[in-house]
Amino acid sequence: MLETLLEKKARWLSGEGPEADIVIESGGTLARNLADLPFPGQASDDELHNVLDRVLGAMEGHDIFRAGQFFMVEHLEPRVVRFLVERRLITPDMERARGPRGVWLSDDQAFSVMVNGRDHVRLQVRSAGFNVDEVWTRLSHADDLLGNVLDFAFHEKYGYLSASVSEVGTGFGLFALAHLAGLAMSNRVLAESEKARESGHRIEGLFGPVSEGLGDMFTVANTATLGRSEEEIQFNLRHLVTGLLESERRARQQLHAEGARALEDRVGRAAGIARGAHLLEFSEALSLLSSLRLGRAMEHITDYTYKQLNKTLYAAQPAHLAMRVGQDCDELTLSMKRADLFRSTFS
Repeated sequence: MLETLLEKKARWLSGEGPEADIVIESGGTLARNLADLPFPGQASDDELHNVLDRVLGAMEGHDIFRAGQFFMVEHLEPRVVRFLVERRLITPDMERARGPRGVWLSDDQAFSVMVNGRDHVRLQVRSAGFNVDEVWTRLSHADDLLGNVLDFAFHEKYGYLSASVSEVGTGFGLFALAHLAGLAMSNRVLAESEKARESGHRIEGLFGPVSEGLGDMFTVANTATLGRSEEEIQFNLRHLVTGLLESERRARQQLHAEGARALEDRVGRAAGIARGAHLLEFSEALSLLSSLRLGRAMEHITDYTYKQLNKTLYAAQPAHLAMRVGQDCDELTLSMKRADLFRSTFS
Protein backbone atom coordinates (compact mmCIF):
# COMPACT_ATOMS: atom_id res chain seq x y z
CA MET A 1 0.00 0.00 0.00
CA LEU A 2 2.73 2.49 0.91
CA GLU A 3 4.65 1.76 -2.28
CA THR A 4 1.53 2.00 -4.39
CA LEU A 5 0.04 5.18 -2.98
CA LEU A 6 3.04 7.12 -1.68
CA GLU A 7 6.02 6.28 -3.85
CA LYS A 8 4.52 6.18 -7.32
CA LYS A 9 4.97 9.41 -9.24
CA ALA A 10 1.98 11.72 -9.54
CA ARG A 11 2.07 13.05 -13.09
CA TRP A 12 0.19 16.22 -12.20
CA LEU A 13 3.01 17.28 -9.83
CA SER A 14 5.65 17.25 -12.57
CA GLY A 15 6.02 21.04 -12.63
CA GLU A 16 5.52 21.03 -16.38
CA GLY A 17 2.71 22.16 -18.63
CA PRO A 18 1.34 25.60 -19.60
CA GLU A 19 1.76 28.40 -17.03
CA ALA A 20 3.48 25.96 -14.64
CA ASP A 21 5.23 28.80 -12.78
CA ILE A 22 1.86 29.85 -11.34
CA VAL A 23 -0.61 27.01 -12.02
CA ILE A 24 0.45 23.83 -10.23
CA GLU A 25 -2.30 21.70 -11.70
CA SER A 26 -5.66 21.79 -13.42
CA GLY A 27 -8.35 19.19 -13.18
CA GLY A 28 -11.96 18.30 -13.65
CA THR A 29 -14.69 15.99 -12.40
CA LEU A 30 -17.86 14.48 -13.83
CA ALA A 31 -20.67 13.42 -11.48
CA ARG A 32 -22.95 10.61 -12.66
CA ASN A 33 -25.65 8.45 -11.08
CA LEU A 34 -27.38 5.24 -12.14
CA ALA A 35 -30.94 5.89 -13.22
CA ASP A 36 -32.61 2.99 -11.39
CA LEU A 37 -31.05 3.31 -7.92
CA PRO A 38 -31.27 5.94 -5.16
CA PHE A 39 -28.34 8.29 -4.53
CA PRO A 40 -25.66 6.76 -2.24
CA GLY A 41 -26.86 8.68 0.82
CA GLN A 42 -30.27 6.99 0.53
CA ALA A 43 -29.17 3.58 -0.77
CA SER A 44 -28.95 0.31 1.15
CA ASP A 45 -25.73 -1.66 1.36
CA ASP A 46 -27.12 -4.15 -1.17
CA GLU A 47 -27.86 -1.32 -3.59
CA LEU A 48 -24.38 0.14 -3.08
CA HIS A 49 -22.83 -3.27 -3.79
CA ASN A 50 -24.96 -3.37 -6.92
CA VAL A 51 -23.53 -0.02 -8.02
CA LEU A 52 -19.97 -1.21 -7.40
CA ASP A 53 -20.49 -4.39 -9.38
CA ARG A 54 -22.01 -2.57 -12.32
CA VAL A 55 -19.47 0.25 -12.47
CA LEU A 56 -16.48 -2.07 -12.16
CA GLY A 57 -18.03 -4.34 -14.78
CA ALA A 58 -18.41 -1.38 -17.15
CA MET A 59 -14.73 -0.52 -16.67
CA GLU A 60 -13.49 -4.00 -17.60
CA GLY A 61 -11.78 -4.46 -20.93
CA HIS A 62 -11.00 -0.80 -21.62
CA ASP A 63 -7.36 0.23 -22.00
CA ILE A 64 -7.74 3.44 -20.00
CA PHE A 65 -8.66 1.43 -16.90
CA ARG A 66 -5.89 -1.19 -17.14
CA ALA A 67 -2.96 0.63 -15.52
CA GLY A 68 -4.36 1.18 -12.05
CA GLN A 69 -5.77 -0.34 -8.85
CA PHE A 70 -9.14 -0.38 -7.11
CA PHE A 71 -9.42 0.11 -3.35
CA MET A 72 -12.44 -0.42 -1.12
CA VAL A 73 -12.34 2.71 0.99
CA GLU A 74 -14.14 1.29 4.03
CA HIS A 75 -11.42 -1.39 4.30
CA LEU A 76 -8.56 1.13 4.43
CA GLU A 77 -7.00 2.39 7.64
CA PRO A 78 -8.20 5.89 8.62
CA ARG A 79 -4.67 7.21 8.08
CA VAL A 80 -4.68 5.96 4.49
CA VAL A 81 -8.10 7.50 3.83
CA ARG A 82 -6.88 10.85 5.19
CA PHE A 83 -3.88 10.55 2.88
CA LEU A 84 -6.18 10.05 -0.11
CA VAL A 85 -8.18 13.15 0.86
CA GLU A 86 -5.02 15.22 1.35
CA ARG A 87 -3.75 14.14 -2.03
CA ARG A 88 -7.20 14.96 -3.42
CA LEU A 89 -7.55 11.50 -4.89
CA ILE A 90 -10.93 11.18 -3.17
CA THR A 91 -13.32 13.85 -1.95
CA PRO A 92 -14.09 14.57 1.72
CA ASP A 93 -17.63 13.38 0.91
CA MET A 94 -16.27 9.92 0.18
CA GLU A 95 -14.34 9.89 3.45
CA ARG A 96 -17.54 10.78 5.36
CA ALA A 97 -19.76 8.37 3.43
CA ARG A 98 -20.80 5.02 4.87
CA GLY A 99 -21.20 1.59 3.38
CA PRO A 100 -19.61 -0.13 0.37
CA ARG A 101 -17.58 2.41 -1.60
CA GLY A 102 -14.27 2.51 -3.38
CA VAL A 103 -11.93 4.29 -5.73
CA TRP A 104 -9.99 3.23 -8.80
CA LEU A 105 -6.66 5.08 -9.17
CA SER A 106 -4.49 5.12 -12.25
CA ASP A 107 -0.84 4.32 -11.66
CA ASP A 108 0.16 7.93 -12.37
CA GLN A 109 -2.62 9.19 -10.03
CA ALA A 110 -3.87 11.54 -12.75
CA PHE A 111 -7.16 9.68 -13.24
CA SER A 112 -9.55 8.30 -10.65
CA VAL A 113 -13.03 6.81 -10.53
CA MET A 114 -14.84 7.23 -7.21
CA VAL A 115 -17.81 4.96 -6.61
CA ASN A 116 -20.50 5.60 -3.98
CA GLY A 117 -19.27 8.87 -2.55
CA ARG A 118 -21.86 11.65 -2.78
CA ASP A 119 -22.82 10.30 -6.22
CA HIS A 120 -22.66 6.81 -7.66
CA VAL A 121 -19.76 7.72 -9.95
CA ARG A 122 -17.32 10.61 -9.91
CA LEU A 123 -14.65 10.71 -12.58
CA GLN A 124 -11.61 12.89 -11.93
CA VAL A 125 -8.70 13.86 -14.18
CA ARG A 126 -5.73 16.04 -13.24
CA SER A 127 -3.00 17.54 -15.39
CA ALA A 128 0.18 19.50 -14.74
CA GLY A 129 -0.05 23.23 -15.38
CA PHE A 130 -3.07 24.95 -16.92
CA ASN A 131 -4.27 22.29 -19.34
CA VAL A 132 -8.08 22.20 -19.33
CA ASP A 133 -8.27 20.81 -22.88
CA GLU A 134 -6.47 17.61 -21.89
CA VAL A 135 -8.61 17.34 -18.76
CA TRP A 136 -11.88 17.52 -20.68
CA THR A 137 -10.71 15.19 -23.45
CA ARG A 138 -9.83 12.43 -20.98
CA LEU A 139 -12.98 12.94 -18.90
CA SER A 140 -15.24 12.91 -21.93
CA HIS A 141 -13.66 9.72 -23.29
CA ALA A 142 -14.10 7.89 -19.98
CA ASP A 143 -17.68 9.17 -19.66
CA ASP A 144 -18.51 7.89 -23.14
CA LEU A 145 -17.11 4.44 -22.40
CA LEU A 146 -19.06 4.07 -19.15
CA GLY A 147 -22.19 5.69 -20.59
CA ASN A 148 -22.31 3.09 -23.34
CA VAL A 149 -22.83 0.41 -20.69
CA LEU A 150 -24.46 2.20 -17.75
CA ASP A 151 -27.80 4.03 -17.82
CA PHE A 152 -27.02 7.36 -16.17
CA ALA A 153 -29.82 9.40 -14.60
CA PHE A 154 -30.72 12.16 -17.07
CA HIS A 155 -33.59 14.64 -17.26
CA GLU A 156 -34.55 16.21 -20.57
CA LYS A 157 -34.85 19.66 -19.01
CA TYR A 158 -32.21 19.61 -16.27
CA GLY A 159 -29.56 17.29 -17.67
CA TYR A 160 -27.58 14.80 -15.58
CA LEU A 161 -28.96 14.41 -12.06
CA SER A 162 -26.75 14.64 -8.99
CA ALA A 163 -27.06 14.43 -5.23
CA SER A 164 -25.74 18.01 -5.22
CA VAL A 165 -27.97 20.69 -6.75
CA SER A 166 -24.88 22.62 -7.89
CA GLU A 167 -23.83 19.69 -10.08
CA VAL A 168 -27.15 19.09 -11.82
CA GLY A 169 -26.77 19.78 -15.54
CA THR A 170 -23.54 18.68 -17.13
CA GLY A 171 -22.14 17.48 -13.81
CA PHE A 172 -18.85 18.95 -14.98
CA GLY A 173 -16.57 20.65 -12.48
CA LEU A 174 -13.35 22.30 -13.66
CA PHE A 175 -10.58 23.78 -11.53
CA ALA A 176 -7.08 25.20 -11.50
CA LEU A 177 -4.75 25.31 -8.49
CA ALA A 178 -2.72 28.52 -8.61
CA HIS A 179 0.02 30.13 -6.55
CA LEU A 180 -1.13 33.75 -6.23
CA ALA A 181 1.61 35.13 -4.00
CA GLY A 182 1.73 38.52 -5.74
CA LEU A 183 -1.99 39.13 -5.33
CA ALA A 184 -1.89 37.84 -1.75
CA MET A 185 1.02 40.11 -0.80
CA SER A 186 -0.87 43.02 -2.41
CA ASN A 187 -4.05 42.14 -0.44
CA ARG A 188 -6.07 41.71 -3.63
CA VAL A 189 -7.22 38.08 -3.44
CA LEU A 190 -10.52 38.89 -1.72
CA ALA A 191 -11.37 41.41 -4.43
CA GLU A 192 -10.57 38.83 -7.11
CA SER A 193 -12.73 36.32 -5.25
CA GLU A 194 -15.70 38.69 -5.36
CA LYS A 195 -15.24 39.20 -9.11
CA ALA A 196 -15.08 35.45 -9.64
CA ARG A 197 -18.32 34.91 -7.71
CA GLU A 198 -20.12 37.36 -9.97
CA SER A 199 -19.19 35.24 -13.01
CA GLY A 200 -20.31 31.94 -11.49
CA HIS A 201 -16.95 30.83 -10.10
CA ARG A 202 -15.28 30.52 -6.74
CA ILE A 203 -11.77 31.13 -5.46
CA GLU A 204 -10.96 29.11 -2.34
CA GLY A 205 -7.84 28.65 -0.27
CA LEU A 206 -6.33 25.21 -0.74
CA PHE A 207 -5.69 24.90 2.99
CA GLY A 208 -8.35 27.13 4.50
CA PRO A 209 -10.42 30.27 3.92
CA VAL A 210 -9.42 32.77 1.26
CA SER A 211 -8.93 35.36 4.01
CA GLU A 212 -6.14 33.27 5.54
CA GLY A 213 -4.53 32.26 2.26
CA LEU A 214 -2.16 29.71 3.77
CA GLY A 215 0.70 29.15 1.37
CA ASP A 216 -0.85 31.61 -1.10
CA MET A 217 -2.39 28.57 -2.81
CA PHE A 218 -5.88 28.99 -4.25
CA THR A 219 -8.31 26.81 -6.17
CA VAL A 220 -10.31 28.48 -8.94
CA ALA A 221 -13.41 26.55 -10.04
CA ASN A 222 -16.88 26.86 -11.55
CA THR A 223 -19.82 26.82 -9.11
CA ALA A 224 -22.68 25.55 -11.27
CA THR A 225 -23.25 23.32 -14.27
CA LEU A 226 -26.96 23.81 -14.97
CA GLY A 227 -27.70 25.61 -18.22
CA ARG A 228 -24.06 25.70 -19.31
CA SER A 229 -22.45 23.38 -21.80
CA GLU A 230 -19.08 21.76 -21.19
CA GLU A 231 -17.60 24.09 -23.80
CA GLU A 232 -18.98 27.15 -21.99
CA ILE A 233 -17.59 25.95 -18.67
CA GLN A 234 -14.16 25.51 -20.23
CA PHE A 235 -14.26 28.87 -21.99
CA ASN A 236 -15.39 30.75 -18.89
CA LEU A 237 -12.83 29.18 -16.56
CA ARG A 238 -10.05 29.67 -19.10
CA HIS A 239 -11.01 33.35 -19.43
CA LEU A 240 -11.12 33.85 -15.65
CA VAL A 241 -7.81 32.08 -14.96
CA THR A 242 -6.07 33.87 -17.82
CA GLY A 243 -7.11 37.19 -16.30
CA LEU A 244 -5.93 36.06 -12.86
CA LEU A 245 -2.55 35.08 -14.28
CA GLU A 246 -2.15 38.48 -15.91
CA SER A 247 -3.05 40.20 -12.63
CA GLU A 248 -0.65 37.97 -10.71
CA ARG A 249 2.24 38.71 -13.07
CA ARG A 250 1.59 42.46 -12.83
CA ALA A 251 1.46 42.22 -9.04
CA ARG A 252 4.80 40.39 -8.98
CA GLN A 253 6.38 42.97 -11.26
CA GLN A 254 5.13 45.77 -9.05
CA LEU A 255 6.45 44.10 -5.90
CA HIS A 256 9.82 43.67 -7.57
CA ALA A 257 9.90 47.28 -8.74
CA GLU A 258 8.99 48.63 -5.31
CA GLY A 259 11.16 46.34 -3.20
CA ALA A 260 13.48 43.95 -4.99
CA ARG A 261 15.78 43.71 -1.98
CA ALA A 262 12.88 42.86 0.33
CA LEU A 263 11.81 40.05 -1.98
CA GLU A 264 15.35 38.70 -2.15
CA ASP A 265 15.52 38.79 1.64
CA ARG A 266 12.22 36.93 2.00
CA VAL A 267 13.36 34.23 -0.39
CA GLY A 268 16.80 33.96 1.17
CA ARG A 269 15.41 33.64 4.68
CA ALA A 270 12.97 30.96 3.53
CA ALA A 271 15.79 28.97 1.92
CA GLY A 272 17.87 29.23 5.08
CA ILE A 273 15.06 28.00 7.32
CA ALA A 274 14.15 25.20 4.90
CA ARG A 275 17.75 23.94 4.98
CA GLY A 276 18.21 24.23 8.72
CA ALA A 277 14.89 23.79 10.56
CA HIS A 278 14.47 20.95 13.04
CA LEU A 279 10.84 21.71 13.93
CA LEU A 280 8.38 22.95 11.32
CA GLU A 281 4.66 23.48 11.76
CA PHE A 282 2.46 23.04 8.70
CA SER A 283 1.48 26.70 8.38
CA GLU A 284 5.14 27.75 8.50
CA ALA A 285 6.03 25.09 5.93
CA LEU A 286 3.40 26.50 3.57
CA SER A 287 4.78 30.01 4.01
CA LEU A 288 8.30 28.79 3.23
CA LEU A 289 7.13 26.96 0.12
CA SER A 290 5.31 30.05 -1.10
CA SER A 291 8.44 32.16 -0.71
CA LEU A 292 10.63 29.56 -2.40
CA ARG A 293 8.21 29.15 -5.28
CA LEU A 294 8.01 32.92 -5.74
CA GLY A 295 11.80 33.09 -5.66
CA ARG A 296 12.05 30.37 -8.28
CA ALA A 297 9.55 32.10 -10.55
CA MET A 298 11.29 35.48 -10.23
CA GLU A 299 14.75 33.90 -10.62
CA HIS A 300 16.00 34.88 -7.19
CA ILE A 301 16.88 31.20 -6.73
CA THR A 302 17.52 28.49 -9.30
CA ASP A 303 18.45 25.55 -7.06
CA TYR A 304 14.96 24.10 -6.76
CA THR A 305 12.58 22.85 -9.45
CA TYR A 306 8.82 23.29 -9.55
CA LYS A 307 8.55 19.52 -9.31
CA GLN A 308 10.42 19.52 -5.99
CA LEU A 309 8.26 22.35 -4.67
CA ASN A 310 5.02 20.70 -5.83
CA LYS A 311 5.87 17.32 -4.32
CA THR A 312 6.92 18.90 -1.03
CA LEU A 313 3.65 20.87 -0.85
CA TYR A 314 1.72 17.62 -0.65
CA ALA A 315 4.32 15.56 1.23
CA ALA A 316 4.36 18.05 4.12
CA GLN A 317 0.73 17.36 5.03
CA PRO A 318 0.02 15.40 8.24
CA ALA A 319 -1.34 12.18 6.77
CA HIS A 320 1.43 12.07 4.16
CA LEU A 321 4.02 12.25 6.92
CA ALA A 322 2.16 9.67 9.01
CA MET A 323 2.10 7.33 6.02
CA ARG A 324 5.88 7.57 5.73
CA VAL A 325 6.31 6.88 9.44
CA GLY A 326 3.80 4.04 9.32
CA GLN A 327 1.67 5.22 12.21
CA ASP A 328 -0.30 8.20 13.46
CA CYS A 329 1.89 10.93 14.92
CA ASP A 330 1.47 13.70 17.49
CA GLU A 331 2.11 17.32 16.48
CA LEU A 332 5.69 17.34 17.78
CA THR A 333 6.61 14.27 15.75
CA LEU A 334 4.93 15.72 12.67
CA SER A 335 6.92 18.95 13.07
CA MET A 336 10.14 16.98 13.37
CA LYS A 337 9.39 14.80 10.32
CA ARG A 338 8.32 17.83 8.30
CA ALA A 339 11.59 19.59 9.10
CA ASP A 340 13.48 16.43 8.12
CA LEU A 341 11.62 16.46 4.80
CA PHE A 342 12.57 20.09 4.12
CA ARG A 343 16.22 19.60 5.03
CA SER A 344 16.54 16.54 2.80
CA THR A 345 14.78 18.28 -0.09
CA PHE A 346 16.37 21.73 0.00
CA SER A 347 19.88 21.15 1.36
